[in-house]
Amino acid sequence: MTTTSAVTAVLLVGLPIAILSWYSPQKHSEIRQTLSGSSKGYILTNNVNHARLLPVSSRHSFTYSTVSLLLSLNALESGELNLGWRGSIFAYGGIYGRILGLRSDSYLTQEVCELKEKKRRNGSIIGKLRGVLRDRGFLETDEELRDAWILTMPSYFGFEGINPLTVYFCYKNTPGKENELWLVVLEVHNTFHESHVYILQTGVNEDPLLTSQSQAFDHRWTFPRAFHVSPFNDRLGYYVVSVRAPSYASDSPKPTVSIHLHTPSPDSASEIGPLKLTATVRAALSLPFVPSSVIYTLLRYPFVLFLNLPRILYHAWILHYTKRLDVYVRPEPFGVPRNGRLANGGVRWQAPSMMEKWARQVVERYLTRRITEILDIRVVLISSDPNQPPSYFPAEKRVKELKVRFMTPRFYTILWMAPSAAHALALGRSEGFFDVDDEETYLRVFASKAQTPACFRQRLRCWPLPESLIASLSIPENHFLDSLTPCITGVAAIILHHTLGMLEKTVFMIARARTVEGDEPWKEWERAARVLNGEKVESVKVRGGVGSVVHT
Repeated sequence: MTTTSAVTAVLLVGLPIAILSWYSPQKHSEIRQTLSGSSKGYILTNNVNHARLLPVSSRHSFTYSTVSLLLSLNALESGELNLGWRGSIFAYGGIYGRILGLRSDSYLTQEVCELKEKKRRNGSIIGKLRGVLRDRGFLETDEELRDAWILTMPSYFGFEGINPLTVYFCYKNTPGKENELWLVVLEVHNTFHESHVYILQTGVNEDPLLTSQSQAFDHRWTFPRAFHVSPFNDRLGYYVVSVRAPSYASDSPKPTVSIHLHTPSPDSASEIGPLKLTATVRAALSLPFVPSSVIYTLLRYPFVLFLNLPRILYHAWILHYTKRLDVYVRPEPFGVPRNGRLANGGVRWQAPSMMEKWARQVVERYLTRRITEILDIRVVLISSDPNQPPSYFPAEKRVKELKVRFMTPRFYTILWMAPSAAHALALGRSEGFFDVDDEETYLRVFASKAQTPACFRQRLRCWPLPESLIASLSIPENHFLDSLTPCITGVAAIILHHTLGMLEKTVFMIARARTVEGDEPWKEWERAARVLNGEKVESVKVRGGVGSVVHT
């Protein structure tokens, strides 16, 4: 071994040991005394516990450690918390060129537009938080929110893992009560790049703490579940959330968040039922957010910030293949009323695919042309995502108005792929993808023209349809959108869509993955045909029970 190699080996092995030895509990205490509780941020080591209690045959539990940051958003946005030379240890505003990082793009709304004022909001985390609170009636002015502390996991060497739960502890600008907790905002993320907020106000709809909980928690709430997180659970049930909030007076804040998921009561879906799942995040060690604390924590847990997705996949494998739980296909997120007065709701939707973007352009071109032909109908396309403004297609006379409300940008591809507007509506209603307020007007707006030359595309569109659906609804020789694209382009788009659908089914078959019966994506046209023929098809999303299906 050369001298250079020996020195390198000593540094690689000896330096971490030296830092860990230097950063002893005594040194940790000295640093706290120096800071005198004035830190605007902390790096936390947490113990996380998960347990599934129902169905009984699929019980499962596990425990692991995580590293997270507890930071004042005011201090974060001002740059006070940037660490190292040019933010090499931590910096806000990006994830590259630093060990740890945070960026506002990953939190709350991706693009928020003031629909009335036609201007974009502040893109900072606290700016977007204020926007969410204002939309939901908690703020009238930005100044009312004095500060908020964010509990979240940072990026690590440019890698930004899944952040299942981010918590905002909000403090109001009320004289004499500046340090009293006002709101707890839970931002829940799933693996589909969607997120949802639950806003919990202290002193409002709180549950009394049990005697056994009073030492561990400060607040407790119960509220309905409304967001898809796990593929092994439906969206029904109730959360019971207990929180121990960080204190301004403490130089070692150790927040705790406990989440219990209960199924609906067997007697009434509006009442809480048996306990199904528990998840608890408890801070075990809280260190001031200074370079030595960050390096010390990362040397103790050098890989933990890389493990979120592998851990999720590993336990999903256990639940599906060992515990025999079937998979619920991702449902479309519930929309938020555009008056913004629903406290809980989605803040981020899955981005549209390239196919959906293309189909939207085709549909909008069609409507722009169509309203010049019919003259008396105004068309409004309304997304369930409140961050997407409605699309208006005004008429000269405006005798009637057609409103189309859709839950997903798949609405555009359904219009393109279905052989007629009637077929598209049948599928949209049976799967809950979209609906219209006036069916007769809808069919008039999206009517096919007899003079358009027939094309091979219509036969391709009919390929996945069951015979009963082909027989029950007439299929025009040509499609109302076909005149807007060359035949070869349209054929390629239809074949690509069918290929992706077959590929999805093939992947499930090869992996021997099982969906909940009645939730198979490749059977959606069969379900539409059954609904159209008068059958009652109960959605698997609202069946109740324990909200999980064990494969027998």
